[in-house]
Amino acid sequence: MKKVTLLLIFLVFFFMSTVEAHNNPGSIIIKDNVDLKISGAGFGNDSFDFELKYHFNEHDPGNLYWKMDLSTFKFSDSVANFSGSGIQNTRPFTVFKPWEVQWDAKGSSFSIYLHTASGSIEKILASQREPGSGSSYYPNTGDFYLGIISNGDWDISVVYIED
Repeated sequence: MKKVTLLLIFLVFFFMSTVEAHNNPGSIIIKDNVDLKISGAGFGNDSFDFELKYHFNEHDPGNLYWKMDLSTFKFSDSVANFSGSGIQNTRPFTVFKPWEVQWDAKGSSFSIYLHTASGSIEKILASQREPGSGSSYYPNTGDFYLGIISNGDWDISVVYIED
């Protein structure tokens, strides 16, 4: 059991550092049967979701084996997710193909400003004077961060979309 715990800790730290290097808030979900659900694993300019199924190997007493379930392998559409309240800047993120920002705002005033990595304002993506949700398409690629001005709680997702 100690070996399994150490391996899982290693996998979580390795995966999360890989995900951060690709500007994606990926996650690992460890299921009751020790299967691993991986979201947002980065490789090159792409992000993937998949599951690793725990595999019992009767010939190895350590028994630390997982097999990728190819039926769960898919491109991830998630780039970044942010939650907060009030006025904040998000962490930077990188997009490689057309994308959109999706939001749900609880306050009576809410705006999203798209900033380039250098800090200049690229575009106003959202401006609303009542609570609600919406989305805004943006086809350009690059390194960005979002400036949020709100008087309430908000949730934001940046996702890839089909061109």
